[in-house]
Amino acid sequence: LIYYDESKASDGYVLYAPKFHRTTYLMNKAGQVLKTWESDTGPGQKALITPDGFFYRGLQANGDLPTIIAHSQDGRYEKQTWDGELLWDFEYVKTNAITHHDFTILPNGNILGMVVENKTYEEAIAKGFLPENLMAEGISPESVLEFAPDGPPDEDGVIRGYKVVWEWHLWDHLVLPENAAEHPELYVIGGSSERLNWTHGNGIDYNAELNQIALTFRNGDECIVFEYTG
Repeated sequence: LIYYDESKASDGYVLYAPKFHRTTYLMNKAGQVLKTWESDTGPGQKALITPDGFFYRGLQANGDLPTIIAHSQDGRYEKQTWDGELLWDFEYVKTNAITHHDFTILPNGNILGMVVENKTYEEAIAKGFLPENLMAEGISPESVLEFAPDGPPDEDGVIRGYKVVWEWHLWDHLVLPENAAEHPELYVIGGSSERLNWTHGNGIDYNAELNQIALTFRNGDECIVFEYTG
């Protein structure tokens, strides 16, 4: 521990998943390690503990990954008990889509994950993007998928499957700049569209009281909120 001012620090604990390490640490503010969880590969961008004591972690998927979003690809999730027993482990890696950065857990225990998906140059032009604002590889808008466990546990007691039970795609909620005033509920085409990773989503959260999802976009310094209809 380098510095700790107990009179100024907030209450609670720190969950720490260092990059390129397979161990996640639960510590108090004095720097004492209270609990650890092990994984068989390096971390993604998020780990969390739910109020009922389950540990969830994003992980780096195995094999070659699509280069849709550089240096922040996860592609895999796992769920463990408080005591470190692995319960659920799966990958979501497609040729044109991969989970990344942040996720949250819904009250039903399903994972609500951020997924970036690639659209071709031709698809982007048809949608209304300007050629001078596109890369040859196309563009990669954000989406949100709800993952539920699927299938029986294997011989180790781990569920390895998933099913997508709800999904939302930014691509379905776009509007041209000249029509934006008439459709404030839609996202305006433009901004950093010259980047493959157009909006660069960083964070997601779910408000159970309002039944709403919030997403943050690094490119544009934006936060958007929409209804969860699952």
